[in-house]
Amino acid sequence: MLIKVGDKIEIDNFSGKRFNLSVAKIVGIEKVRPNEKYGYDCLEANIGSRDDDRRFSYVIDMDNGHWCYAHQIARKVDDEEENKY
Repeated sequence: MLIKVGDKIEIDNFSGKRFNLSVAKIVGIEKVRPNEKYGYDCLEANIGSRDDDRRFSYVIDMDNGHWCYAHQIARKVDDEEENKY
């Protein structure tokens, strides 16, 4: 999956449930060493499929003030879908 700054994503927590405010817009992407928080800024990243190890190498900053690792991204959200939330 290719993500870039400006994309809307849905975040999944580890319990399998969705957060109440799970849809957010990406405002920053950092390539990091696995499981670290800070690294190098990127405008886009190919994070691979849901079980790809590349997902542990990116930290995503979101417009809701939170951040997540790329392995927490469930999917990208289309503009038409956003209206459902």
